[in-house]
Amino acid sequence: MIFIYLGSIFNSYKEISMKKLLFFACITFLSVPIVLNAQTSSEIYVFDFKIWLDQFSLSNPVNVTNNPGFYDNQPSFLPGGRSFLYSSSDESGKTDIYLYDLTGKERRRVTYTPEVSEFSPLITPDKKSYSCIILEEDGTQKLWKYFVDAPVASLVTDIDSVGYHAWYNKNVLALFIVGNNDNALHIIDIETGENKKIASKIGRNLYKIPGEDNISFVDMSLSKECKIMSVNVQTELVEEIISTIPKSQDYLWTPGGLIIMGDGQKLYKFDPKNDTDWIELADLSDYGLNKFDRIAINEQASKLAVVVQEKIE
Repeated sequence: MIFIYLGSIFNSYKEISMKKLLFFACITFLSVPIVLNAQTSSEIYVFDFKIWLDQFSLSNPVNVTNNPGFYDNQPSFLPGGRSFLYSSSDESGKTDIYLYDLTGKERRRVTYTPEVSEFSPLITPDKKSYSCIILEEDGTQKLWKYFVDAPVASLVTDIDSVGYHAWYNKNVLALFIVGNNDNALHIIDIETGENKKIASKIGRNLYKIPGEDNISFVDMSLSKECKIMSVNVQTELVEEIISTIPKSQDYLWTPGGLIIMGDGQKLYKFDPKNDTDWIELADLSDYGLNKFDRIAINEQASKLAVVVQEKIE
């Protein structure tokens, strides 16, 4: 059974239009996640970021979570680019959704679920809600959304074992479905109920490719190398974009259509229209950061969030 609790409103963030949105905290009873249970201590650093033509700038790293010994991960920027949602653990090991406001330099709790956990927050295409993975005590792992303007949680799809997700439009999503050695990519339509399995043995990063009718994913079916692939949502045509950086699976698309990827120490970029291979951008060890994985960018491509694995002494 799902219970919804109206908590304190978390203060609005400013969009470019300067309109305010109000988020409400909710509680839902969940359980330890299926694929996300191997949590490690991590922090989220935010850099000033700029990339244009052949010029690149990365500067001013700040550990914005500053929460030693806990899991702070899965950053996802909100409209306006001045704040982001993320998942954070507490002393119990359970995770809730938090918001970090870059302007006010404030960390705010969005959900409070002492018995269970929430992961992978994403703003929905209509910007009226955010979706996240809800994990119940019996192991059920489904996708829900929480409305911006009302304390109501709504089930997005009844499909179980959802590990990660990406919105294509208001009705169509890409889902990472957890399986026994066969994590699969499904494209679903929540309006029609259509559910198509597209690929097996995929990585955790799913994105709608900017300016295209395609979803990107990492094909991990080959033992020697992984490949970033695209699938056309309409035709289901799957094509290779480029092989990943060795032993890496975390990447992002910039709003301008570039791919940024890391190897745990260095950042690289690939322009599908102009490049033939990865081009090194920066070495984060120059900033004392030696082991990072997930990365996220805001819609202005002016801020880059980097998840750094903590070194526990």
